[in-house]
Amino acid sequence: MNFSFSLLADHEILSMLVFGVLITLRLFVGALICGFSIALLLSCLYLIPSRMSRGIIALFVEYHRNVPTVVQIMVWYFGMPEVLPKAIRLWINQGNTEFSFALIALSLNVSAYYYEDIRSGIKAIAATQVEAARSIGLGAIQALAYVILPQGVRVSIPPITNRSLILFKDTSLTMVTAN
Repeated sequence: MNFSFSLLADHEILSMLVFGVLITLRLFVGALICGFSIALLLSCLYLIPSRMSRGIIALFVEYHRNVPTVVQIMVWYFGMPEVLPKAIRLWINQGNTEFSFALIALSLNVSAYYYEDIRSGIKAIAATQVEAARSIGLGAIQALAYVILPQGVRVSIPPITNRSLILFKDTSLTMVTAN
């Protein structure tokens, strides 16, 4: 099959290509922001010494890391509307459900990976950093916000970058819900 750049001169083909690129970028940026926010929240919750919260986080992470991404997208698109009340289902189906459910599925999926990256970055921080923060009068939340998380995220930048590139490629999996 020969590809000719003259195809890009066709206005209709070029507009479809630009539309697809814009959807991909919106999906990528939205999932990146939402996923990173969820991962930061999970990382903060993990630092709370509670068996219940750690157990729930572990279940969340295990599900989203072990179930294939395309299956998660299909569960959100085909399964979630079926468990909702009929009025909400009708309201959801009036909008852009493919994009919305794909964004939710990708955000939750990538948040599990980001969480593991941030958690490992936090574990890489020496305990003396926490002790030093507490010794200068910072409270537990202040030590978390100003000392622990910034250092943990900085250590996690390489794996987060790698996962972000995978997320960009995973946006193509949302094609299973396209009309």
